[in-house]
Amino acid sequence: MAEKDQLTSKDQIYGRHAVINALKQIPANKINQLLVQKDLKGDYFTDLIRIANEKKILIKFVPKIKLDKLTDQHSHQGVVLDSAPFGYAKLADLKEANFLLILDNIMDPHNFGSLIRTADAAGVEGIIIPQRRSVQVNNFVWKASTGALSFMPIVRVVNLSSAIKKLKSLGFWFFGADMNGTNWLDWQVNGKICLIVGNEGKGISSGIRKQVDEFIEIPMVGHVSSLNASVAGGALLMLASSKRQLK
Repeated sequence: MAEKDQLTSKDQIYGRHAVINALKQIPANKINQLLVQKDLKGDYFTDLIRIANEKKILIKFVPKIKLDKLTDQHSHQGVVLDSAPFGYAKLADLKEANFLLILDNIMDPHNFGSLIRTADAAGVEGIIIPQRRSVQVNNFVWKASTGALSFMPIVRVVNLSSAIKKLKSLGFWFFGADMNGTNWLDWQVNGKICLIVGNEGKGISSGIRKQVDEFIEIPMVGHVSSLNASVAGGALLMLASSKRQLK
C-alpha cells in the first residue's frame, strides 16, 4: 500500500476514541495508513496496533512534531488515521427507522460532533444534513463525536424540504426545537419521529418551519434565555429517548 505524508482535513481522523472506533468500523480497503506517535505505550496503543495488524493496515511510527503539523496543532493524542473520504448513507437506508434527527444548517463542527454523540446515546437511527450551508463530516466532527460517527448513518441531501416530504409519506412526524412551542414535558414521542435542530444563530429556516408538525420548547428557569444548539438538541434527544423507553 502506498505511503503518503500529506493529509487533509477531509481524510484524517485523530484522537484516541475517534480513531479506534473508526478503525473498527471502516473497511480496511478504505484506510490508507495509521500514524502512531513514537514511544507511546499503554493498553490503548496495544489494542490499536493489534486491530490494525489484524486488518493488515499500514502502520507508521512517527515523531509527535509530525502529527502536530498534520493536525494543525490540534489534540491528536498520538494517533492519526488516514482514511478515504467519509461514506454518506442514502435517504432510502432510513425508511425502516423510527427515530431520526435533521440538522438544518448547523455550521459548527463541534456542535455537529456533539449532536452525533448524543444522538447515538439516545438511539437515533440516522441524521440528515443538507449539502449546502452546513458543516460536512470532517476531522473536527469525527473528534467531537468521540467515535460515535462510526456507528451513525449520516445522510446528505440536496433539498431538506424534499427529504422531509418523502419521510412524511413513510409516516414520520416532525418536531422542531424552538424557543416557543409545546412544553417539552408534554411532548408526545410515539411512533416514527424526527427532531429538527436549526442553525446556531438563526434557528430553523423559514421553509423548513412550514413543514414542522409541532415545535418543542425547553423552559428556561435561570438567567439565560436560550441554549447552545447542541445542548438544546441533546437535551431533547435524551428526553425523547427516555419517554420512548417508558412506552
